[in-house]
Amino acid sequence: MRVEAHRIGYPNNFTIYDTDDTKSVVSEIISQMNLDKKVYSPGIVRSRISAAKSNLITPKAYVINDELMAYDRMNRRPLIHLIYEKYAARCLRAGAMDLMICCYRCSNFYIRIPIIRQKYQRQFQYVMVDEFQDTNYLQYEILKLLSVYLAVPIISV
Repeated sequence: MRVEAHRIGYPNNFTIYDTDDTKSVVSEIISQMNLDKKVYSPGIVRSRISAAKSNLITPKAYVINDELMAYDRMNRRPLIHLIYEKYAARCLRAGAMDLMICCYRCSNFYIRIPIIRQKYQRQFQYVMVDEFQDTNYLQYEILKLLSVYLAVPIISV
């Protein structure tokens, strides 16, 4: 991903945020928006954002998703979509990605630029996925995008 990062607006030396980093950024955004951290718990908000990303839901898609918005309103957190939008913008400005942003950008990249997808399809003969049962939708989509020339044996123990 680092080799191709410049094509999607990130520096090749982008930073990868871990869970603590993402929670910290979310917490800062919640504070800047003057939201109650008892209602908008950084951990809960981060989990909602992470779940959206793992299901290929961008900030723009989140706000028009009636089911997500209704769930957030029901739980008295109607501004999660705005926090998500600010979070994504802040990561881009900082030249940083969390694991889900990295996976999303990677999958989107392979879909949009066929020559890049084909390059990586040819590069890997095998991919081993440890704990396949924990693979989320986004990760599975990346495997499918790479699998034209790739053997993806799935072994369950």
